[in-house]
Amino acid sequence: TIVLEFAPIKKEDSGFGGFLDQKGVLYVPVFDRRTGELTRYDSELKNIRVSWYPNSGKYYVRNSLHVYRNGNNYSDFCLSEIRDSLEMLSDDLSVNILEGRVHHLEYGCNIRVENPERLFRALVSYKSKNFCPMLYRGKTYGSACYFTEHRIKGYDKTLETSMNEGKQL
Repeated sequence: TIVLEFAPIKKEDSGFGGFLDQKGVLYVPVFDRRTGELTRYDSELKNIRVSWYPNSGKYYVRNSLHVYRNGNNYSDFCLSEIRDSLEMLSDDLSVNILEGRVHHLEYGCNIRVENPERLFRALVSYKSKNFCPMLYRGKTYGSACYFTEHRIKGYDKTLETSMNEGKQL
């Protein structure tokens, strides 16, 4: 998962119904509930959420580049694919993503183990923080330890994918 912020970029309001359409991307206006003023435009490309703030010209892009490019986050995702994903997103948004500033970056490492349940149940604590069960519809599929600015997770990706997407890996 990645969150990027971009330098001011000027775009023109399309004028039709308050919606802004850029290169086939539909941006929906979001208004301040108290003042009624337009605050931003939101859009979604595949799984990527985009917010554009017309007053500053800044874009905020959030979510998984892995899912954006491959449709999932359980396959391998190498450095060259990250670069390709950023170039694809730049083309789709008509913005140079590589000029953005990263605010949040999340990464993972897949490790094949014989018994994932035994491994994540063995995760008890780290730096005096207890691991908590990761649940999906009441079924435990992993453990996580939460900190102020990060978290550590150990979970069965195969089980999580089959529960969330109904796919067997």
